[in-house]
Amino acid sequence: MGLRKSLLIVVVLGLMVLFLSPWTSSPVPAPKPQAVTEDQAAKPLPVSDLAAETEPAELTVAAVIDEEGFKRLQAQNDSFRLRHPEIGVAWLRIDPNAPSLLSAIRDSVREADVLLLPNEWIRELAVGGYLLPADSAYVGEALSEQFSAVVSQMRWNGYLWGVPLDMDPYVLVWNRNVLEALRTEGGEPDLVPPLGAEQWQNLPKRMADKGLIASWLAIDENDPLAFLGWLGAVTGRREDALFDRADDIWSDPALDRALSLLAEQRSGIADVKPEGAFWSAFAAGRYAAAVVRSSEASRGIAALPDSAAAALRIDRAAWESPFVWPAGSSFAVSSRTEHEDAARAWMAEMSEADKQLQNYEKSGKLPTLRTLYEGVAGIPVPLADAGSRSFPNQPSLAAEPDLPALFLRLGGLYSKWLAGDLTVEAWKEQWLASLADAKTYD
Repeated sequence: MGLRKSLLIVVVLGLMVLFLSPWTSSPVPAPKPQAVTEDQAAKPLPVSDLAAETEPAELTVAAVIDEEGFKRLQAQNDSFRLRHPEIGVAWLRIDPNAPSLLSAIRDSVREADVLLLPNEWIRELAVGGYLLPADSAYVGEALSEQFSAVVSQMRWNGYLWGVPLDMDPYVLVWNRNVLEALRTEGGEPDLVPPLGAEQWQNLPKRMADKGLIASWLAIDENDPLAFLGWLGAVTGRREDALFDRADDIWSDPALDRALSLLAEQRSGIADVKPEGAFWSAFAAGRYAAAVVRSSEASRGIAALPDSAAAALRIDRAAWESPFVWPAGSSFAVSSRTEHEDAARAWMAEMSEADKQLQNYEKSGKLPTLRTLYEGVAGIPVPLADAGSRSFPNQPSLAAEPDLPALFLRLGGLYSKWLAGDLTVEAWKEQWLASLADAKTYD
């Protein structure tokens, strides 16, 4: 009887092994890919390997860029095609000054595989489902090389949705001769950049007292980033202070004084764009100060004769504030693409250090990679100390997914206000209402 029981046990165990073996040998589901974090930079394949793994593809690239930059981008792609003939590119340029830029960008997403966009547009398109994550396009140490103020604009929902190409923050440019003419008789010059808030308040009055036929400020009255750049320079505050939902922004007397100055002295403000004969007129004394992008200042002054260029001085003191808008552009992958691998491989290589350096040398737009500021590349533009409290490291307070629409709202209010169609108090009320209506994201 004991023998029978033993045989029965052996048979039962054998059957259990027979039936359970298919389950134990089935594959374990692969873990879901994790989003790249800023503290743990991704280590994906080199660009050459990424491209080698892609199948032949014809990409459409839509770029919000000027004509000169567009031609440079196409030339850089020619060298890419020599190494990767399996990836072709068709092009679509979007004028950055198009009156319906928001519609143009949204339309381009439907037909493009890769987009080159102002950073402020990335998060809205990601939240709207127009983009794919771009984490794997940060090749090697590319992520750890990025400045926080730039890469934070790419981040949403634990993923990165764009790859930075450049940045072009605003600066002040001063006419030395105009400031020298305002020197008090027998005294030392008391209007030496950078000017403090009280000196800014006195500037238009001093010019009027001296009988100078010049505008105290030249600024593009349709560009909200120019307005925020000026506001940061005058107050010494973050350039995104107007977007701070955590505080009563109008409790800051420095902001209130700056807004009052624009309202009271609007007749001395020139609505200009830094192009054409602007720089010659500036050097000749038509404006005391101008708010322009860093690249425009560098190129404009360099194009002048030495005698005229000597009259102008670039003032980057505002870059020492905790946050300055990088005003840059980044690549992103459209969610409509059928060539994800090719798109990521293309934009990874097109944002490499050598391309960024070429862009700087030709356009003056600053690179986004830290190592290019260590002297080896010879970039002469000084950045503020790269500590945790200096540009371009701190992320922005403005985290709304509909930031582009909010910027358009800010620009509209700013233009109406400078035209005299809004009082300062009405401007404040309408801006706070715009902030309240704006969407937030987690």
